[in-house]
Amino acid sequence: MRSATWHKSVRDLTGRRARAAFAVATLALAVASVSFLAIATLIDRAMQDEVRDGRLADVTMALRPVELTDDQLDDLRALPGVTGVGATTSIDVRVLIGERRAPARLVGIRDFDAQEVDLVRVESGTLPGDGELVADVQDANVGVYDGDAGDELTVLSGTGEDATLPVTGRARSLPGGEHVQDNNVIVLYTTAATVADLSGESGVDRLALRLDDPGPDAAQEAIEAVRTELASVPGFNGFADLPQVRAPGDWPGKSDTEAFGRFLSALTVLALLSAMVLISSTMSTLVAEQTREIGIMRAVGARRRQV
Repeated sequence: MRSATWHKSVRDLTGRRARAAFAVATLALAVASVSFLAIATLIDRAMQDEVRDGRLADVTMALRPVELTDDQLDDLRALPGVTGVGATTSIDVRVLIGERRAPARLVGIRDFDAQEVDLVRVESGTLPGDGELVADVQDANVGVYDGDAGDELTVLSGTGEDATLPVTGRARSLPGGEHVQDNNVIVLYTTAATVADLSGESGVDRLALRLDDPGPDAAQEAIEAVRTELASVPGFNGFADLPQVRAPGDWPGKSDTEAFGRFLSALTVLALLSAMVLISSTMSTLVAEQTREIGIMRAVGARRRQV
């Protein structure tokens, strides 16, 4: 059987229902906000798995288009510390989405079945053959293009000729998805031969490396080794831009996620402080409202704990 003290406490808390409801809502929000602290960690853990599964490059180097044979790529794979090489070519074009011309990037893969770095993985449909396309999943997520297998896209190429190519599905790749999000551009994957036909020129314009040791010193050594190896290749005149070295544990969008995590942490601290202030002010108000009752309880011998 519940005591009279318990019944009085309930009556005190429910006597002003609006105040009680506000207090409960604030406390619930404060408790729920503690879970926000785990969001950044969970995202980082999921992205580290994605980096491993997608074999994200440790070093990427932009080139002016240069022809590289399979033997020359094998020589790059044989360099000390290099565990994987990816050679791609890409062109920036426009595609027709209904009546709208939208900017797009076509990324050409030499061999979809032998990818080693920055994997393009099928999410739905099938990988493309010559004269076919597959859309990056981030195209639909960002809202620039929501097509899927069975669609056709008209590509306005640099040669001045339009080409209508079928879409065979959707695929995922970390560098391509980052390009969609950062530049609001449609990213499509196809074969290197298709890109060569549309651009009117062939050749690799991007090299991506996976390294045994992704540290900055080892990365610089690998870059110099690649530069030395390519020096004898006809048409190679140096890198078109500074090589990009990915810091160990880094992934596309990590800085933005960390900033968002700091915002959530600040929000959690504010919610907890608000809850503490609310509890303190509510208790003070309850005591101030019942000075007479407290005086009577003390007069008849009630202990401090009971009061």
